[in-house]
Amino acid sequence: MGPIGQQIKAYILQEFLPDIDGDELLGDTPLVRSGLLDSLSILNLRAWLEETFDVGLAGHDLDFDAFGSLDEIAALVISKRSG
Repeated sequence: MGPIGQQIKAYILQEFLPDIDGDELLGDTPLVRSGLLDSLSILNLRAWLEETFDVGLAGHDLDFDAFGSLDEIAALVISKRSG
C-alpha cells in the first residue's frame, strides 16, 4: 500500500474504526461488504478525500465498488489526481 493508501487507512481507523487494530485492516479488506463502512461514513470519507487530496468526486464515483477497499479508494484518488 502506497502513501496515499496509508493516509486513507489512518483516517478510516481514526474516524470510523477506532477499536480495530491497524494490522487487521489490509489494502484488500472489504470495507462496505463487511459492514466496516456504511453510507454515512462513505459520504464523510468522500468529503475528506476531496479536501485532503484536492480532488473532485462525482456522484458516480461513490459507487460502493470504488469504496470497496483501501486499495480501490487509493486508486480512485490517484486516477482523479492524474486526470
